[in-house]
Amino acid sequence: MDRPTPSPRAVDPDIVLRYCDLALKLDQSDRAQAVLEKATQRLDHWSSPQLLRLMQVAEKNRDFKLAAAAFAQATTRDTVLLPLAIYAVKLAHTAADADLLARVRRWLESHLPENEIARFRLQSDLLLDGPDVALARARAARVKMRAPNEAADLVEVLFQAGKRKTVLRYLGFCRRRWPNSFRFLALLTTAYQRFGAPQQALDLLAASADPLSARVLRMRLHILLESNRLEEADALIAQAGDIGAALLNPFQMMRLKLGRGQIDAADALARVVSTGMGRGGGANSKFRATHIGALLNEAQLFLRSNDGLAPDMSEALERVFFHPAKLALDRWQNTLSTDAPPDSAPDIPRRILQYWDTATIPPEVAAVMQSWQDLPDYTYHRYDKAAAIAFLKDRFDADHVRAFRMANNVAEECDFLRLCLLLADGGIYTDADDMLVGDLDALRTLGRGMVLFREPVIGSIANNLMMARAGHPLLQIAVDMARASLLARENDNTWAKTGPGLISRATAAYIAQTPADEVPQNLCLLPGYVASTQIQAHVRLPYKATPAYWNSNDGATPPELSKVLHTIAATA
Repeated sequence: MDRPTPSPRAVDPDIVLRYCDLALKLDQSDRAQAVLEKATQRLDHWSSPQLLRLMQVAEKNRDFKLAAAAFAQATTRDTVLLPLAIYAVKLAHTAADADLLARVRRWLESHLPENEIARFRLQSDLLLDGPDVALARARAARVKMRAPNEAADLVEVLFQAGKRKTVLRYLGFCRRRWPNSFRFLALLTTAYQRFGAPQQALDLLAASADPLSARVLRMRLHILLESNRLEEADALIAQAGDIGAALLNPFQMMRLKLGRGQIDAADALARVVSTGMGRGGGANSKFRATHIGALLNEAQLFLRSNDGLAPDMSEALERVFFHPAKLALDRWQNTLSTDAPPDSAPDIPRRILQYWDTATIPPEVAAVMQSWQDLPDYTYHRYDKAAAIAFLKDRFDADHVRAFRMANNVAEECDFLRLCLLLADGGIYTDADDMLVGDLDALRTLGRGMVLFREPVIGSIANNLMMARAGHPLLQIAVDMARASLLARENDNTWAKTGPGLISRATAAYIAQTPADEVPQNLCLLPGYVASTQIQAHVRLPYKATPAYWNSNDGATPPELSKVLHTIAATA
């Protein structure tokens, strides 16, 4: 029997918010809506932190009218909280109106507490202008003595700007100045992890004052997941006893179960994970359309039908489905020795390849791409859409050109082009949001033929950084598969159609059809954190927070929220 909906008079806002969060996690948005409608009739009684949480809950429930009401009420207070100010900046940035954004920023700055203004400027600079601009402005401010929160914000900017040596020096200073601060211990641990040294991060946590506390265990677990040590992660959860299940959120736990092949357990978490999918709505149906949701669907179908399949069907399935391909990659890697790579000279050319679809590149993106240019002994080649089509016409045939033109988005264009570029001439392809922070040769020389990196937990092969000699048969398989998918206008998501899912399937197919003794001499498959020793992947750049970004989850600023932005901007 259903429990009665609680009366708003009987509970305070915090209880209302917790109730609604739980209802949404259980996919019971109608219950959440009923409570919110009754409990929010007097928003003037809600505190500013409660209003911010209400805005987030209302957005999750696609109740933009209520989110706007909470937003408007929060802006009537004498002071504005820093998290609310950053939320407002994100909304204004998404609206893609430069004048509106400037006026909103002025209004927010005039309503923040004095001790939060510097943090607001730094965080909003990072969000709107990228790490290089944010860092330059922070240095120009010439602050003699930063508070702990300001120092922690600066560390994040240094992270994003790729200043690794400075990060470590500054964190050393912060730990000496605030020796009892857990936050700076956590930031140093994060630094080691981001810089491709997971064991160093684990050792640091093991030597901490309270290695068995929940917050330390949670950090240890995250590091194990990111370094793809999934069995150890499961063991840590079990060892943690009663608090073990709470160390990961439902999405993280679902990914772990999926990565471990525990499909039923992953499925049980899917409904919880399907909530909070951004402003695009659709809850469970939208989740099932994501690449994680699609992987779960596929794994379920594969396991249900696998018993009746003939043994000689395995290679064919690996070409089509990610789950059997992932299992094949795991089996192959488990058979490899841990010896050093072949002694023969590397055969991957010193050619750097990148793509941006337009001739004009956003300044913050151009700054990241610049890190790859003018390297000694390397040539650099950047392609836009016109140059890509010209290349495909010159080096391939009309079907390849047509496949490129039939891509559903810029990412699919880029995915297909990188395979063709590497197949034709070899080299190193890297995404435009990846920053070179170390020695590229240290990665190029790790193997012969092709050097690839596996992503954590799920075990797919990343395609943001790929290194190969010209004409590698794995690339021919991948190009053929991607071309066929594009020409057929397949409805798979980009990840599966042309991205890491496709590369994973092509790699499994290559291993299956190549003599076993030849594969290790022509393919090096490494954990993703190895690449992190020299490359900072997926730098957070301002364009990603706008609807123009191909993978935007939130979409345009809802008109109800936009109206509030214009109201406060008018008073700036």
